[in-house]
Amino acid sequence: MSLGQKSAMLSAQNFWYLADVCEGAPSWFHT
Repeated sequence: MSLGQKSAMLSAQNFWYLADVCEGAPSWFHT
């Protein structure tokens, strides 16, 4: 895995974490 791919993956996880907190989405929504 390249550094760019790893960074993008972490950014996506952070985005979904924030979306889960802000929207109150169920945990299964982004699994």
